[in-house]
Amino acid sequence: MKGSLLSVALCLSLASALPSGPFDTGISDSSIRRLSRDTLRKTAINGTLPERTFDTSKLGLDPGVEQFSGYIDDNQNDKHMWYWFFKSRSNPSKDPLVLYLTGGPGCSSLLGVFSQGPSFIKNGQLSRNPFSWNNNASVIFIDQPAGTGFSHTSKATDNSIDAAKDVYTFLKGFFQKFPDFANHQLHIAGESYGGQFILPVAREIMTRKDIKIDLKSIMIGSGQMDKKTAFPQYHKMACGKAGFPAVLNTTTCARMESSVSKCNTLIDSCNTASNIKSCNSKNDACFTTSQASCKAAADFCYSELLTPYSDSGFSFYDIRKRCGSPGAICDPADIGVDAYVQQNQKTLLPALGVENTPANFKYQSCEGNTARADFGRTFDAFKPYHEFIPDILAKMPVFVYGGDADYLVPLNGNQETLENMEWPGKAAFQNAKWEDFVVGGKTVGRTKSANGLKLTRIVDAGHEVSWYNPEALGQMFNGWLESVADRR
Repeated sequence: MKGSLLSVALCLSLASALPSGPFDTGISDSSIRRLSRDTLRKTAINGTLPERTFDTSKLGLDPGVEQFSGYIDDNQNDKHMWYWFFKSRSNPSKDPLVLYLTGGPGCSSLLGVFSQGPSFIKNGQLSRNPFSWNNNASVIFIDQPAGTGFSHTSKATDNSIDAAKDVYTFLKGFFQKFPDFANHQLHIAGESYGGQFILPVAREIMTRKDIKIDLKSIMIGSGQMDKKTAFPQYHKMACGKAGFPAVLNTTTCARMESSVSKCNTLIDSCNTASNIKSCNSKNDACFTTSQASCKAAADFCYSELLTPYSDSGFSFYDIRKRCGSPGAICDPADIGVDAYVQQNQKTLLPALGVENTPANFKYQSCEGNTARADFGRTFDAFKPYHEFIPDILAKMPVFVYGGDADYLVPLNGNQETLENMEWPGKAAFQNAKWEDFVVGGKTVGRTKSANGLKLTRIVDAGHEVSWYNPEALGQMFNGWLESVADRR
């Protein structure tokens, strides 16, 4: 297994109105919405793009599609957020807008660009993705939190609450730079630790009043949401109780099972101390007084319920694969993004407008930043942000999906969280019938939904469904956008 257990564990792990911030340019919110011209198209014709905006169409990822990268700057807080924006292949003037949040914490959004975006990387070369999310939507890939990937700052962001504020500020700046998209329907999608990020982001948008954002839904894929339901699944998956052959011996399995009760008790103490619904910044009790109890939970639960599997040599991303075997993905670098960018970075990075990299810079998707350590110190992965879901469901639908073979974020744990949380649709969702999910005439999973909450399980897929079945993911994504558009 590549990397330390802490790194793996953290990869599980991705209020009232505040001042409008540093993006006040004298343009009112209503004025933004009255701007109907395509600002980027007009300025491109004249040969000049808005400041810190780069036309990336010459890179060949999606020929014929308008695409731009660059920075949205929060100069007041010295945060400079890098993004790559691909307009829809179909009808960008009307199709919805999607903001994609990669996990980690601290993994680059290029992992999304080359998985959910317009191109795969195959044998070190670009290959058009026919199932890209921008088939019927315009998609923003953003490096977040600040300090991740090509985004840079002198001020560390060490928790999802503050990361959500950065994302909100980014959106304000984005809509000022791309005013034609300010009144589009917005969906926010996150995968892996993005499941932890996305819920505070949705709450931030719901509670802020300084700009109107038409947030229509959230999508959480293979997403960390709830440690209390995740940890009990580890011994079940590794010990032959979740549909896969056992990979650990009976003695180890018995010890893991006996540790579940104490782990749950420690997580309860952490959750109680975190008081997440009143949490508003890293100075609040959820990030200070909860430290001791959350540290105790992390120390015990990781040691007793993750270390034995880590020592087994099997992939956290796919319980069916031993690391080193053909086709095994045991590190994000295994999907080829790191090697491709490193090979081409002398021409690629300038074209993307990347700045502030050292002379000896070597791109790594999930390394080279301090986010993992920073988020680790606040035990952000143990904060129960899933408690925001009922309030979010009161305003918009929620879609959760994942692969059955994902050991990193066990899908059975997320299902338990969704089925047992208290909200008006609880009974309806618990009793909803599972239906086959069919792609190309083949049943590839099961899905159920009720009252705006949807859960889809993909078989023969591990962590990040796009790595295993991009066609299924593309069909799920398009189907979800269509169903939400039809809601009134």
